[in-house]
Amino acid sequence: MRLFTLRVCLIFLIFNMVGPVSLKAQDSLKQPVSSPKKFSDYIKISGLFYLAGQYRVQDQQKNFSFLVRRAYLTVNAKISKNLLVRYTQDITIDDQGDDAGNIEIRIKYLYLQYHIPDFWFITDSRFKFGIVQRPWLDFEEHINAYRVQGTMFMERSSLFNSAGFGMSYQGLLGGRLSGEYIEKIHPHSPGKYGSLALGLYNGGGYHQFERNLSKNFEVRITLRPFPSTVPGLQFSYLGIFGKGNLPEKPDFVLNAGIVSYESRYVTVTAQYESGRGNSYGTFVDSTFRALPQQGFSFYSELKIPKTAFAVYARYDHFLLRQCDVEKVSERQIYGASWRFFKQNKLVFSYQNGNIYGNGHADIYDLSLDVSF
Repeated sequence: MRLFTLRVCLIFLIFNMVGPVSLKAQDSLKQPVSSPKKFSDYIKISGLFYLAGQYRVQDQQKNFSFLVRRAYLTVNAKISKNLLVRYTQDITIDDQGDDAGNIEIRIKYLYLQYHIPDFWFITDSRFKFGIVQRPWLDFEEHINAYRVQGTMFMERSSLFNSAGFGMSYQGLLGGRLSGEYIEKIHPHSPGKYGSLALGLYNGGGYHQFERNLSKNFEVRITLRPFPSTVPGLQFSYLGIFGKGNLPEKPDFVLNAGIVSYESRYVTVTAQYESGRGNSYGTFVDSTFRALPQQGFSFYSELKIPKTAFAVYARYDHFLLRQCDVEKVSERQIYGASWRFFKQNKLVFSYQNGNIYGNGHADIYDLSLDVSF
């Protein structure tokens, strides 16, 4: 009797456990149940670190130091289908005042982004407001993979930096390019016929106070003329029109043309720029008249087939005219890299150059580019 009672209780318990499951299974056939949203569906966290050891020889002075060139931590929050917020913090070393030498945290990007519906020939359009990317450097740094070694040509020539307080618009031309090129070579700015970016910014970039009422207008137009046969070939124009960041409002005008080519194993770029003044208002004479300047740069990378190794080279030439005197800055960079865990890489580079006649410098650099 006890055994019979035990069996009845056991059958009753199993029925109560299995019954609701089977009923739910039947209900699910009638009406699909949506899975609950995960934290990663709304919030994405990423990081980018540039760590280096550098040996420098200049004017018979030798120096060896460990460096943190970049330490970004980024949070992207999706508010709705078309609305996104991005926050990127960076660390830097204070080089002024009583706090010189201290590590400080500053904001690199902080903006609200709205995804605009496709219109005519322009697709994947986005409007950004806050501390946003300026049109050129974010684009170039996805072609030249060695930002870990140092800044790009026009930024290193003290013309402008990569972000600023303001608003921007960007979009693709002719929809998205598909195929191996986008999947394996260059997924950034995948416009079939090119891309467009423009914006209105404070003059001094993301780490200076605004010192006048003027705003700088900046535009980049990139065309991909042969998307089917030579998708890696692009022609870009960059224009900047505004004032330098001083109360005296010196002119800042820049026009640049850039040709770039990317393939599975080879990347090459050539760029030429010409203009007056710079973003910071420092390229001026004693009367705050903007000084003429021009420059050019070449970059190439060769990835060694069936290995994780690559070699690269770059040459910069920049000229600033002041009172009929030409101040020239030249730089040569040669390097090799080893990629590991996708796009992380270890980079060795040698750089030599002469910056505005301030003596020749030889720089040996071992850098680690880490992203997650």
